[in-house]
Amino acid sequence: MTALSSCGELRTRLSDGRIIPPPGSISHQEGVEIMEMARAYSLDAATFSEDSDPVNELAACWYALAWLDCGESLGIISTVLPGREWPPGSPAIGPDGRVKLDEKTFRYQRMLIGASGSLVPSGEEETIPGEAAERILAVGRLFLAWGGEFIRAGRMDSALACFSYGHGWLDCGVRTGLFRITGARDLFTV
Repeated sequence: MTALSSCGELRTRLSDGRIIPPPGSISHQEGVEIMEMARAYSLDAATFSEDSDPVNELAACWYALAWLDCGESLGIISTVLPGREWPPGSPAIGPDGRVKLDEKTFRYQRMLIGASGSLVPSGEEETIPGEAAERILAVGRLFLAWGGEFIRAGRMDSALACFSYGHGWLDCGVRTGLFRITGARDLFTV
């Protein structure tokens, strides 16, 4: 079993998480979906940890953290303040896991490239939803660029965390209705 600090942060934030908008509102339902997605990926990470699969555990933890951070950025949910280290610490990925890490990292890079190129804001420019979508897209692209830098530095674990995290922000933006998908729909949870 592995022990990723990012997964510890995830568990803490989920246990403290709350939905801000009142029940019955559209935004409350968005908060329910955000918390459900983060919990589902947290459970996936726990399963990967039990299976001694640090590569998939790492990806699942950072994807779930992205949903929480995006939801907080939108003012839909609230959790304890993140206390994460960045870049993420290296999980215990042995030589036998390096091939899997490399394959998954490059696959997630391609997925994030495809996802960021498949979205357009659904709100008008200079409106709050339009600006929120632009911010989320900027986060996705920033983590795509950072992940590329980590690849060049040979830090595949940090690159995978970046790509997973950036994609989680975009996916959350899609689920909250801030984007229209103009490309590959299969890259999103719709």
